[in-house]
Amino acid sequence: MLELIKKILRWGPFKFFYEPLHKLYRLYSVPHRRRLLRKRGPEVLADIACIAQKHSIPVFAAYGTLLGFVREKGFIAHDEDMDFGIMPDTMTPQELLRILLEQENGFDVKFIYKYRERVIEFKVVYKGIPMDFFFFDREDVHFISHLLFFVPGRKYVDPNANTIREVTFAAVDRLKTIKVFNIDFPVPENDIEVLQSLYGASWRTPDKKWSDDKRPKIEESKELGYLITLNEAYSLGC
Repeated sequence: MLELIKKILRWGPFKFFYEPLHKLYRLYSVPHRRRLLRKRGPEVLADIACIAQKHSIPVFAAYGTLLGFVREKGFIAHDEDMDFGIMPDTMTPQELLRILLEQENGFDVKFIYKYRERVIEFKVVYKGIPMDFFFFDREDVHFISHLLFFVPGRKYVDPNANTIREVTFAAVDRLKTIKVFNIDFPVPENDIEVLQSLYGASWRTPDKKWSDDKRPKIEESKELGYLITLNEAYSLGC
């Protein structure tokens, strides 16, 4: 329902109301999600670790979750969800979606994004905690992540379209585990290198005003990404 309302507000004569209403909504939703992450996050993380081991899912902590695990030994104070990466060429988004939605209990898919006719990211909610799963491209010694970003006021081809920003960071060849909340969870073996390439040399210093614009290497793609349904995701195959 929320995604439908957001699409209506982003389209046609309603688009000018999107940004102020979205800011108003976040005044309530963000603090609530942050409190919920502090409360239930460790339990949910333990469940994800067990599910990953059970199904041999090559998952690892990514983005803000990785930053929190390494720098804070937990979650970042202003974080409100969990970010996970999947090692390239190991498991397709469709395979992971079927595991979470059909073989496990309690997962609810919130959105799925495609770019160049393949799934690049999806969000699920489990025990009230939203989590994003990212699927990366590899170019030599780098990973490329495609992040969707809605620009208020921009004319998109349809209400499901979003701007794509390409983030380039150090490739991950191997994983290791670190203990967080007394849970052994996978992270990149080169976690420091990955964090430096994602957040810059000052990654150890908290920045409450952080935005993607500050990333060392990020650029906007000329192509768009799209919000799709679960059935559409399955029809894309790999």
